[in-house]
Amino acid sequence: MLFLLLLALRVPFYFTHHIQEDAYISLRCAESLVQSGDYGFNPGERVSASTSHLYVFLAALVRLVVGSSAFIPVIQVVNGLLFLFGSWYIANALLKD
Repeated sequence: MLFLLLLALRVPFYFTHHIQEDAYISLRCAESLVQSGDYGFNPGERVSASTSHLYVFLAALVRLVVGSSAFIPVIQVVNGLLFLFGSWYIANALLKD
C-alpha cells in the first residue's frame, strides 16, 4: 500500500515533466555527453558537475536509446521504477519477516 501511495505522489511530475535542480544538472550533463561527447554541464566544458556519475551515464544511455523527444518522460519512469525497487530493497533488508 505504501508503494502505491509513493507512486501516486510522483504522478503529477510525469504530466508536468518537472525536474528538480540536482536532477536537471545530471540530465544536462547526460545531454552534453550524448551530443558532444563531453561530460560537463556546458557543451565543450569538461568539468564534472553532477553528484552521481553513474546516474549521468544511465541517463545518457536512456537518451541514446529513446532520443531527445521522449527523454524526460522515459527517464522519469525509470527514476520511478528505481525508486520503488530501492524502497522495496531497503524494506526487505530491514523487515525480513
